[in-house]
Amino acid sequence: MGRRVSVLLLIAGAVVAALAVSGVFAAFGDDGPQLGGPVVVTVEPSGTTTPAKEPTPRPSTSPAKKTRGEPVKPPPPKQGGDDDGDDDDDDGDDD
Repeated sequence: MGRRVSVLLLIAGAVVAALAVSGVFAAFGDDGPQLGGPVVVTVEPSGTTTPAKEPTPRPSTSPAKKTRGEPVKPPPPKQGGDDDGDDDDDDGDDD
């Protein structure tokens, strides 16, 4: 059973590889990749030129201001104390 599955997977992989190779050969062929013909761009003189309109800012919006935030202070160090009665520095005797 396991041998049949591995043979089927091997055949399926060979078919996929053959299709991929044939697709590559079909795309590129003997005369290189088929990317289309050359693109020719010509400049046509226009009778009148109109300047591009610049967008005007809306009166309700204000320009962005760069503000510097306040520096964040680190928290103060915690005070040592016996708030829970568990000392970790001894060998397990919490008497």
